[in-house]
Amino acid sequence: MKSKYRAEDRGYHSDETVHVQPTGILDDPRCITDLTGFCQQIKAKVDDLNGYLDSGNRISQIVIGGDPNIASRLDELTQNNVATCSYSECYKQFLDDDGEAVENANDIEPVRKTSKTVADALDEMGWLENSDQFDITEAEDRHRINRCVVKHLPMMRYRRAKEKSEARRMERIINDWFDEIPTADHVIVGYDGRTRKDWIVGQLHRNKSRHVKYPSKQDGLKLAFSADEVNHSYLDWDMAQLFVPDYYEEIDYYELSIQQRRHASLWLSPHERSLHEFPSAYEEQTPETEENFARQGEDVSNAGSTVTSI
Repeated sequence: MKSKYRAEDRGYHSDETVHVQPTGILDDPRCITDLTGFCQQIKAKVDDLNGYLDSGNRISQIVIGGDPNIASRLDELTQNNVATCSYSECYKQFLDDDGEAVENANDIEPVRKTSKTVADALDEMGWLENSDQFDITEAEDRHRINRCVVKHLPMMRYRRAKEKSEARRMERIINDWFDEIPTADHVIVGYDGRTRKDWIVGQLHRNKSRHVKYPSKQDGLKLAFSADEVNHSYLDWDMAQLFVPDYYEEIDYYELSIQQRRHASLWLSPHERSLHEFPSAYEEQTPETEENFARQGEDVSNAGSTVTSI
């Protein structure tokens, strides 16, 4: 979904815009047990940012680089004079990307450094009759790329694709070339406390990027926070082992808490539950609102570029 969204749409003038970039497992709402707690930490950092601005200036737009569920919950917590939207790029669409030599610009590093494509991997796994049946540019086909497929590829390929998706979405938010996304004056980066993201420093401070042709140095304020700064952690590292390739490990369903079992059942398809040797369905009735929440996240995880306004 593409839409141009401005603070003026709510009847007031835009002062300044901040881009919030969650990284690591913060970028995956399936690993967040307390979305409100996470958004409260974002809001506190935006409040800190307001304290650094020139007198009379305020943050009036927040652009979340990631899942729209985060933007939606944050919008509920912020005052009416702050508009919130999101922009995301799915790493799956970059898994087959070749490199590119660019004159007078950054050369683009290849994500796929071998001849094997994702379609070849699916074919080897017996999930395709032939590779012509798969088109990675189609969101419906990217639904096939699950944990098992990613494990069938070199881990560094996933990491390059993930870095490229994050680098590109940041560029589109801080660069004024892209009219469908509000241009950010400042950046707040959220870390999970474990996953290193060294590329962010190069892109924001030195115009360096392996995945963006013309990276933009961010001249505004740059703040950061880490999930381990708060007393009550809202991250679930067991779910990271289930959903995030960097931390994949086999999980015993019956060693999970009741809440974790319920949560995992929301996100996993019946086929994925069988692959993990999980029960075919969680026994307890799941509220419709949570089903909708899970479905929205699943759609975003396979989409290409998405812009959502709240």
